[in-house]
Amino acid sequence: MEAVWALVARGLAYIDFSQPAPENWTLELTDAGERAIADNSYIPDNAPAYLKRIAEDIPGLTATARLYLEEALRAFTTRNYLSATLMLGVSAEAVFYDAAYAFCDWTPDGSGAKLKELLDRESYAYVRKFEDFQKRLLVHKPSLPGDFQQNLDLNLNSLLELLRLARNDVGHPTGVSVPRENAFQYLVIFPMLARRLYGIRAFCIANKKPQRCGGLNAPLPPAPGP
Repeated sequence: MEAVWALVARGLAYIDFSQPAPENWTLELTDAGERAIADNSYIPDNAPAYLKRIAEDIPGLTATARLYLEEALRAFTTRNYLSATLMLGVSAEAVFYDAAYAFCDWTPDGSGAKLKELLDRESYAYVRKFEDFQKRLLVHKPSLPGDFQQNLDLNLNSLLELLRLARNDVGHPTGVSVPRENAFQYLVIFPMLARRLYGIRAFCIANKKPQRCGGLNAPLPPAPGP
């Protein structure tokens, strides 16, 4: 009974009591429920399957990003679309920081040190950190693998900006509402964004150049004698 009412509460099923005898009542899937079982892509209505695929596609997703993503899914399946959008935006911000810090440590010219300083500065607005990351990422675009270079602005910057703006709209007492279809689409595009950012993060970590003790300009230690 708990499972039945959980499905009903999430809008995935309903009890057809059109027959007068209770023993003839049936549990039927709603349209959302039909979609959840018929499609193996990212369907927010099926939270366990969504998270299972996230773990398979993005194994590097950090605990912080997953924490807020799970909260967003719980809010969505209980039809709290404002909360779902807010929590998803926080998860996207966590993913951004995961990738941005790895990028700072990788930059071949050492320019990431300035960006890292800005990322650490609490008084510096998130939107400004995002813009600075975009600028520096564009400068180093030719050094990224070819598959990351393709449609970089569309597949990364535009999606991140969309989720940032959506979160900003619901994070203030403006009275704005979020339709179900909007919250649904935000959750659908999130894996695409996270996969892209964590791909860049993995590349930066794998190709980070070791720094000498004492800083970039420190002299090398003398060679050992015979």
